[in-house]
Amino acid sequence: NPELIVTHANPAVSRLLGFPGAELPDEAQDPASAANESQDENESNRSLSVLLQLKSGKDLLDDFKKAIRQQKTVNRSFQNEDRILFFQVAPLLDEDQKVIGAVALLRDVTAAEKLEQTRRDYIANVSHELRTPLTALRGLIEPLADGLVTEETDRLRYYSIIQNETLRLSRLIDDMLELSRLQAGKISLKRSQFNIWEILREVEAKYQAIAEEKGLTFALPPYRADTPLVYSNPDRIEQVLVILLDNAMKYTDAGGIIEIQLGSESDKLILAVKDTGKGISADDQQHVFERFYKADRSRGRSGTGLGLSIAKEMLNILGERIWVRSYLGHGSTFYFSISKLQSSRMAPNTQEQGGQGPRNAVD
Repeated sequence: NPELIVTHANPAVSRLLGFPGAELPDEAQDPASAANESQDENESNRSLSVLLQLKSGKDLLDDFKKAIRQQKTVNRSFQNEDRILFFQVAPLLDEDQKVIGAVALLRDVTAAEKLEQTRRDYIANVSHELRTPLTALRGLIEPLADGLVTEETDRLRYYSIIQNETLRLSRLIDDMLELSRLQAGKISLKRSQFNIWEILREVEAKYQAIAEEKGLTFALPPYRADTPLVYSNPDRIEQVLVILLDNAMKYTDAGGIIEIQLGSESDKLILAVKDTGKGISADDQQHVFERFYKADRSRGRSGTGLGLSIAKEMLNILGERIWVRSYLGHGSTFYFSISKLQSSRMAPNTQEQGGQGPRNAVD
């Protein structure tokens, strides 16, 4: 009311504001119980001075005064502990347009604000990642176009850098589109039964030579003929494995070891990519699956920062999970799950196909 005494409030106000002491009165409060309170306690409960217990309390109290005295609606967003709250107070008028008080609406907008911040960060990161190769391309093309690069060896070097930056820009755009489609649910990932060893052998054939070039030791787990079939999307599982191996080789120095490990838990196979690289700090581990996040900023140009985000989104769609364990100076291990084939999903002729069948055969 005009005397800044609270006449009505619901319990949600106290919950949202987290008043440490007296709560604002509920209009449904039992009059008999209220009468038993002392006058001081009653006034303490009903007065807007309760707001002053909050960090932003004085501002909120001023908003009430402004709404009543200036007859205008006042909006404010403020933070209370880990919540972001929207506060709107408007004047209350009687039939003669006379101010008889003010009413406030309090809304928890934490999720919406975090989403908006994520959107702003995403736009900023996209702009930065696109600007970097474009700036490099411009810096190389302009002297070539102006005829300032006369030596053939220098021109060839410039062309090589331009080609690499163009490929990097293309990869970035492809990754952004892939991630957007995954998050929008526009990609359908069909599942089928297959033998995980077929993928492991394909990956070994691709990465053994790359590892040797970099001076790394690359190892697969010991072969086991009793490894159960899995039920997922083989192409996407291989893509996740490639993302993890690329990261491991990127951040492991010559002489290091990269190995794929294979484990099992209830109805899941667990694939792990372990390296002896520099490791990831505990703080960075909380963010490594976020878009554009790069734990090693000094090597930021070595990738798009989207690989792990893509891996996580694909595995989420497949009903799987991915996680990391790492210690600075002691390497990292990335794990992800793959569903084992349940007997009810097995094709009637699986046993007849034997060891020479396609992806659904056990060696």
